[in-house]
Amino acid sequence: MKAAFQVYSASAGSGKTFLLAVSYLTAALKDPNRPGAFRHIMALTFMNKAAKEMRERILKTLVAASEATMRDGQFQWGEAEDLANAVQKKLGINQEEMHHRAKKVLHAMLHDYGSIAIGTLDQFTHRLVRTFAIELGLPGQFDVEIEQDTLLEMSLAALYQDLGEDATLTTMLSQFVAQNIEDEKAPDIHDALMNMAKELPKEAAGKAIEAMQAFSSKDHLASQQAMRQLEKSLQKEALQLVDRYQALLESLPEEGVSRISSWYSNQDKLRSRDYAKWRPTSTIDGFIESPENALKKAFQVSHAASIEAIAETLALCVKDQWALAGRADVMRSIRRHDRSAAVLMAMAERLELVMDRLGVQPVWKFNRLIQDELSQQPASYLYERLGERYSDFFIDEAQDTSALQWKNLWPLLAHGLSSLNAAGESGTALIVGDGKQSIYRWRGSEAEAFLAMNQRARDGKSPDESMPSLTGRTAFETLPNNYRSRHNIVAFNNDFFTEMADESRMPSSIHREAYADISQSPKGKEGGLVQVKFMDGDHSEERQESTLDALVVDIREALGAGWALSDMAILTRSKRDGHAIAERLAFESLPVLSSDLLTLDASPHVQAIVAVMHWMLAPAIEDRQLQVMLRCHDAGIGWVEQDELVEACMALPGKTNRQPFHRLFKAAFPEFDEHIAWKLGLYELGEYLARCLNLAHESNPFILRLLDTLQSYAANKLNRLEAFVNQWNIDKTRWCISAPEGQEAVQLLTIHKAKGLEFPMVFFPFATWENKRPNLSWMDDSWAEQMGMSQPPPATLVNLSSGNSKEAEQRHKALEFAWPALSEAIKKDQAERAFDDCNLLYVAMTRAVDVLMIYTSDASRTGSFGLWMKAFMEGQHALQGSVGTVGERPSPPTRPLLTAKHLPFMHSSDWTNRVRLASHKSLTEEQAIGDAVHVAMEGIRTAADMQLAVDAAIHQFKLQGEAATKVKALVNQAVTHPSMQSFMAATEVYCERPVMVGKQVFRPDRLMKLQDGKWAIIDYKTGQPDNKHGKQIATYADALEGLLGNRPSTHLVYLRSQHIDIISHGN
Repeated sequence: MKAAFQVYSASAGSGKTFLLAVSYLTAALKDPNRPGAFRHIMALTFMNKAAKEMRERILKTLVAASEATMRDGQFQWGEAEDLANAVQKKLGINQEEMHHRAKKVLHAMLHDYGSIAIGTLDQFTHRLVRTFAIELGLPGQFDVEIEQDTLLEMSLAALYQDLGEDATLTTMLSQFVAQNIEDEKAPDIHDALMNMAKELPKEAAGKAIEAMQAFSSKDHLASQQAMRQLEKSLQKEALQLVDRYQALLESLPEEGVSRISSWYSNQDKLRSRDYAKWRPTSTIDGFIESPENALKKAFQVSHAASIEAIAETLALCVKDQWALAGRADVMRSIRRHDRSAAVLMAMAERLELVMDRLGVQPVWKFNRLIQDELSQQPASYLYERLGERYSDFFIDEAQDTSALQWKNLWPLLAHGLSSLNAAGESGTALIVGDGKQSIYRWRGSEAEAFLAMNQRARDGKSPDESMPSLTGRTAFETLPNNYRSRHNIVAFNNDFFTEMADESRMPSSIHREAYADISQSPKGKEGGLVQVKFMDGDHSEERQESTLDALVVDIREALGAGWALSDMAILTRSKRDGHAIAERLAFESLPVLSSDLLTLDASPHVQAIVAVMHWMLAPAIEDRQLQVMLRCHDAGIGWVEQDELVEACMALPGKTNRQPFHRLFKAAFPEFDEHIAWKLGLYELGEYLARCLNLAHESNPFILRLLDTLQSYAANKLNRLEAFVNQWNIDKTRWCISAPEGQEAVQLLTIHKAKGLEFPMVFFPFATWENKRPNLSWMDDSWAEQMGMSQPPPATLVNLSSGNSKEAEQRHKALEFAWPALSEAIKKDQAERAFDDCNLLYVAMTRAVDVLMIYTSDASRTGSFGLWMKAFMEGQHALQGSVGTVGERPSPPTRPLLTAKHLPFMHSSDWTNRVRLASHKSLTEEQAIGDAVHVAMEGIRTAADMQLAVDAAIHQFKLQGEAATKVKALVNQAVTHPSMQSFMAATEVYCERPVMVGKQVFRPDRLMKLQDGKWAIIDYKTGQPDNKHGKQIATYADALEGLLGNRPSTHLVYLRSQHIDIISHGN
């Protein structure tokens, strides 16, 4: 009987994508009378890249099978021959039937393409949340925010705005800064807060934050005070323990006491304010097992009775000392990180406000929402709402699925596997993963859930306790072959990782189980090269330099042997290492392709365009003028000579007189007209600036990507220059272009981005590290009872770091007495770190097809990868000097040279040169002044915005002299007018924001929520009072009444040449 729930462990290169494609196509083609069976198949994976690959492979196979032609009585499947033959064999049908079924299924798919359910888990959860938005209390038209850092930055900005007004928050942040300084960290806390904010999206933080919601900021401050009192009581206990030791010491014969200095040293430790020193010395701790050693040997026999008398008391003192040290450790950790938890809660509150204001929901909230709100619903109801009932499931990269995602999937899987489909058959599930390739713990993945599922499937148990009906219907299988790498590479990895996965390096049995199937049978080509180089150098800087030297030499040597740059990939753990490599390769004139080098911010041409955008917003600020000069110079479009640029930089601080910037700019780029530029939308402005800066004559992928970004931001966010510039400052290092295929360059990427990929030649530099990721963990309040605290925080962050191995051992021993749960959490964290580090190595070392080059060092601390590798090479392979070699480098592959074809130019022309529209005559000076005042007022939300808004308006209308002075005076008169003060202090302000009511769109000049909670509308006018002005603003108020809940007051502000008139109606 076929298992309903099949689990595969698929090591690197074992053909899991092939297996999934064959299984999917078999299910889709199984019933010749149901070409639409694919609608009831769901295939899920972890990454978009894997989902795209699976979809393309399936569709290409169907196309090849449906369009195949006969030759010599056989259908020719073309590139899809292996897949098509495997499906045909599994179905037990002939070629003609395979061809016929493929045509029918492909036709059905193309006519209902949206029903092909091949995607990521996040996409599926998004679909669930979107379908059940009302039940989940979400707005029906919410947007999905992928970039979590953008939301976190905005929540921090909201936090900063409340400083000074929220006294409790200000106190907490002040304490947080003081703690950072005490810990010798930077006093600038933005980075620290941002790193801490990244705890919010994690699944582990969800329940803790929920539990903490009822615990206010004031409660946190009160608990901090209680903890300070507890710390003082612990110090008193330490001094009392000193007295107990002294009394013991005095009860022994003075001349017979052994190691008297250790007794006094131990007492000095207890007097210290450093709690870490409170742990007993090794000598005193040893007296528990051998109390007779407290006396010199000559006195042990004659004073045996004394020893028996003190043994129990001495053991109790040492035990109490360990417990005291552990309690102090717990209290210090909790008190220190309770401040972090309190600040984190404040950020969580503001994050919710930001999401509500923007109408967005982040991806990370979806699984929590489903678990909290939908998990109690019957699966049949969920399917009914989704519109599809799935009976066959394929889940790839299962090791990267989190525990919460599995909880959300079980009900759907259980329903699908227990129901019968249209053909009267029960459903199936095929789960594929590899615990050895779990490297996304920081994103919530939990390999342990998949490994536990493996064990249950091996034993014939149900995959989860919530699915008892599957008991006896599960199966487990390992894919034993490696189709990717050459034989020597496979054998090397088999041996190395078998040795790596021993108990001394990997303490958890479930983690060692993941490496139980490490030995693969090579099915690729013979031969292959593995070379390990141990870098010299006493310091890290020296080792880095020698690594980069060796890397360049090896790349050039490979090029000389006929290998192409596009055959090569360099894998690093950190972006910092990647930057160092990229700089060195650029210096050596070796082309390199890296996602970090493809960010928009890396393009000098884009930087020049954005610098002009910054300058447009505040044209009088000299620093922005200088930035335009610098960026244009860097882009090779500078009109300023080097000497003049240096002179400008030197003149900036002293504001030395020099030629006006706008005159220089106009002379260099005569096509630029700021009056035209300010009338354009974001996308049109980007095109206009590219033309004006002479950057539109060739196809530049960075500029094209910038234009796409401008268009997307204008369509989905806000079509305003200042808003985009603010977003640019946040996302400039994340917006990037896609890497062009066929580029003749070395690929440089992180191990995480290389997962799932393969390369003919892999270079793995800097292959020695320690896992230094932040290791804070949420814990419950089980510590409070032992510590004697009545109202502790419901959850708190604690530090799981334990330093070196000796320090970790001592900390564990102390915590066993004080808080065993924390000791177990630390051990679990250490085991996970060891497993994750090994997995990173495994992923990096299994990407190579022909050649694997590793650069490490045996000068690192004991326990590092370099030392393990050297011991391995010495024990199993010949190590000549500082280089270990297995096999020989094969000949380079023969292939036609692929060259990417680029567009020779970017077509961009000003439509106004081809289409002429009737226009009004030029504005009179009086009209220009009135319009400039109006534009300036639109840009003012608070009085602090006045100067920048006035400068921008004057610049836009090209006003000078007396006209500019009038604009400044009028705007100042309006902003400082007594009747305007409550408006300038409004809590919410929307300037020129379109509002749709029914089928009409209204655009009031200023809509605001005043401090008393009431709403008001302002319309600025520059002419004479007119009844129609009152009717117009009254129409706005009538329309907005339904949206705001009450009718806003209306205020007509007449900006006259001599004075300001304000006509108000309503509240």
